[in-house]
Amino acid sequence: MKMTRDWRKSDERFQQRQFLMSSFVRAGRVIYSDVYEFCDHAISQGYGETLQKKDLMEVDSWLMRMYDEWKAAYDSIR
Repeated sequence: MKMTRDWRKSDERFQQRQFLMSSFVRAGRVIYSDVYEFCDHAISQGYGETLQKKDLMEVDSWLMRMYDEWKAAYDSIR
């Protein structure tokens, strides 16, 4: 039986996750497990690749808004 690699664990995805998480660090946000889950969500939606090509201040602002919206929706279903 052949093992399938998890797409979230590729080198490219780790680099994207690092890039996304650095926005949270710059914003002074604490990295809890929900931030990590949001980063996986963002990468699965293609944000990781798209955002790496933008200005960091624009990325940080947009990503924090997206996280806050995601978190509100996530908390409402828990």
